[in-house]
Amino acid sequence: MSTGNLSRLDPEAVAKAVADFVNASIMARSRPVQPDDDLELAGLDSMALLKILLFIEAQFGFWMPDEDNRSGSTPV
Repeated sequence: MSTGNLSRLDPEAVAKAVADFVNASIMARSRPVQPDDDLELAGLDSMALLKILLFIEAQFGFWMPDEDNRSGSTPV
């Protein structure tokens, strides 16, 4: 999928693509996720979340700096 311009991405299409990737690559067939599911509550661990981040970077050309990926951190 070529993005061209990130502002033109349809959020619902991105969420569906991510859910499809998660279901094909990470989740057991008996436990699929939906685009609006909370991935942590669905049982995904940090390694799975990293795979999703890499998928998003490769598929959509969207890169997130490491400092934005830290949960629970507070700005100094």
